[in-house]
Order: sequence, then structure tokens, then C-alpha cells
Amino acid sequence: PLAQTHRDYWAERLRTLPQLELPTDGPRRHTLSRPGARVEMRLDGAQAVAWLAAIPPGHRYATLVAATLVLLHLESGQSDLVLGLPIANRDRTELQDQVGLHLNMLPLRRQLHSEASLEQLRGDCADSIVEAMEHADYPFARLAEELGVSAAPGRHPVFDAMLIYHQHEVPVPKLEGVDVEIHDPQSYTSRFDLDIEVWTTE
Repeated sequence: PLAQTHRDYWAERLRTLPQLELPTDGPRRHTLSRPGARVEMRLDGAQAVAWLAAIPPGHRYATLVAATLVLLHLESGQSDLVLGLPIANRDRTELQDQVGLHLNMLPLRRQLHSEASLEQLRGDCADSIVEAMEHADYPFARLAEELGVSAAPGRHPVFDAMLIYHQHEVPVPKLEGVDVEIHDPQSYTSRFDLDIEVWTTE
């Protein structure tokens, strides 16, 4: 059955998972805590245009994934890494008109080799993302439960870093007779050791 094929694919890739060890200024807690902090960095127009112009549009996501893995490798010194990638599960016809957030998590696991170039890593990431997407219908929560993946104290059961890529700015809704603006509550929580969000703005 197709479901078993999906499960076997993930079971093979998530065997003996590594734990990300980022440098910290204190000992890791033994319980998960949600309080976090946010650091913003904006590329100026010239930098952004030059950087994006050098990357074919179809390769930008894979490039961001590769760059994130390199960052995690440099900060942790580890070569076996797992990065969480959220995807919207709206590829089924019956879900197209439903209201709500249909989201699944793809744990992308890559081995980094010192002799590989960023271009080679980007290509490997692109292939891995396409392959993982073919098996994305298997629910992440169910997968973790069936594989018996248990979290170490203070950790997520599968990965400790996540990358989110927003290709467009969130539009401000237009409602007749109502003024609408986006409000940042300035209350930051984090489900993982590191959440990286990349926004493309005009």
C-alpha cells in the first residue's frame, strides 16, 4: 500500500536521529520551555537584488535550505543534520476550498561533506526536497508515534531547527467600513531551539 511505502521511506531516513547541539550560554533545561526571542535582519535593496538575481527562481528555496544547513554545521560542528520544513498540504482537490491551516512537517536529513561546494549541496537539497515531498502525505505526528521516536528532556522528538520561507508578504485584509492593520503582539515563543523565517518583500 502507498501508506506503507511512505512510512518505510521515513523510517529509513529517521533511524538513529542526531541531536542538534548549538552553543548556548547556559546548561540545557530538562523540560521544554516556550519563551523565546526574535532577532531581525534585513538585506538592503542592493544586497537583496544582487543575491536573488544570482539564484534562479526555482532554486531559491533549495539555496535557503542549503545555507541554513551550512549555518547549523558551522555553529554546531555537526555534519549529520535534520531540518524541519513546514509544507501546506493542499494538493488534494477536497482541501482546496476548506478554511484553515493544513500543515505538515518534513524532516529533511542531510550529511554535509567538507569537500562539497554550496552548489553541490544546493543540488542535493533540491533532490531531497522533491523526494521528501513525494512522501509528504504521511502525517508527521503519526510517523513520530509509530516509529517510537521519543524526545530527550527539553527537546523536540525529531528536529531542533526549522526553516520557513515566505515568498510573499502577508496582505492586509480589506474590509468595507473597517480599518485593518497587522499587529505584532511582541510576545515570542519558540517550539524549537532555532526557528528561521525568511520573508521576500517588495
